Amino acid sequence: MSLQKKIWIACTFIAVIFGGVYISLKEDNQRLAKLHNQESTGQAAIGGDFTLTDHTGKIRTAKGFQGKYLMVYFGYTFCPDICPTGLQAMTEALDAIGPLKDKIQPLFITIDPERDTPKYMATYMESFHSKFLALTGTKAQVDQASKAYKVYASRVKDESSTDYLIDHSSIVYIMGPKGEYLGHFNHATPPLEMAQKLRELIV
Repeated sequence: MSLQKKIWIACTFIAVIFGGVYISLKEDNQRLAKLHNQESTGQAAIGGDFTLTDHTGKIRTAKGFQGKYLMVYFGYTFCPDICPTGLQAMTEALDAIGPLKDKIQPLFITIDPERDTPKYMATYMESFHSKFLALTGTKAQVDQASKAYKVYASRVKDESSTDYLIDHSSIVYIMGPKGEYLGHFNHATPPLEMAQKLRELIV
């Protein structure tokens, strides 16, 4: 294969990836606007039951978190930038609210159960807040959780390899002690802004 053709293939792949990120962020803004409108009218039907396995191998259900506030983020460990940004923002927000963080359980739920095994997720989460639980499961279990939280995810195939990326919504959901939806952020929300909102919501 000539050098010119290799460069052309590389440029095409980069264009596809950045195009996908742009579309994902644009769609995210639309979803956030819709959630905001639903929140204002008290009609946001976000959240629901799920059964997943955490990064220690323990089975977790939505009912098992009753009594705790939740920060719920859907993503995947092979995500090159958006997921690490969101998880780091959540980490810094938790650090910023001091003792209030004891009332919150942050969850990172994979949209890529094929690659995100409990063992792999355990290693990945070492880079973020120690309170995090990373959750995975079968495809059916993950699909159920994603549907409950209105999460968008679509695989982007790289034809030049066996690898793939996933275009997905990037929203941090805040859930109350009874499983009720309280609010949301996107992955780019500044951590101090997240922290302030958490102080307002937690009682």
